[in-house]
Parts: sequence; structure tokens; C-alpha cells
Amino acid sequence: MMFLLTLLLAADLASIKAEANLEHRADLAIRFAHESLSQARDAVSAGDTQKLKERLDDVEAAALLCQESLDATGKSARKSPKHFKAAELRLRELMRRLKSLSESAGLEERDPIDATQKKVGEVHEHVLAEIMTKK
Repeated sequence: MMFLLTLLLAADLASIKAEANLEHRADLAIRFAHESLSQARDAVSAGDTQKLKERLDDVEAAALLCQESLDATGKSARKSPKHFKAAELRLRELMRRLKSLSESAGLEERDPIDATQKKVGEVHEHVLAEIMTKK
């Protein structure tokens, strides 16, 4: 099972989009975002700005895929909060990691990191609003 998860994390977003179960797709997307962020941190350490931007694009795309997948379930986040709350917690952790990366990066690398942090923050706010809003 762990080997399969490792293969999925090594895959790209296209293979995650192929997942039929929307809640599982959201979970895989957020895991992919965390893995991409770890690779972005390695790129900062190596001074590879191009790889950093590519990994940050992956983080943004994965966060949006998570949001879209949860929205597509058609479930009320207030009545069935399990997957929404898990995504909210992981998105919050992702934002903390992005902030830490921004603080440790050089000046020229901070702008793309901060832009990614803003977009992930918007996704986080959307998911949180779904959980907290009474419909």
C-alpha cells in the first residue's frame, strides 16, 4: 500500500485527475502539493529558480484541483465535513510551509513563493467558508 502511494505521489497531476473518487482525488492532490513543496525547498537550496517556479506551479495546481474535487462531490461540507476538514488542515499546513520557505529564500525567490502562498490561501479560505457557512 505504501509503495502504491509513493508511486502516486511521484506521478503528475494528470494521473491524479484520473482518480474517479472525488474525495480521494482531493486527498491525492493535497499530498502531491506537499511533495511538490518539498521539491521546491530543495530547489531553493540548490539555487535552481526555474525548478522552484515549476514546483510552485504544481503546488498551486494541486491546491486548485483539491478545491475543485471537493466542490464537485456535491456534498455539503457542513453535513459531511470529514474530507473538507482534512483538506482544510492540510492546506493550512501547506500555507505555514510556504511562509517558512519564503522567509528562508532569497529576495529574488520570494515573489513567486508569496504569489503561490496567496493562491493557496484563497483555496484555504474557500474550503473553510464551505465548512463554516450555513446553507
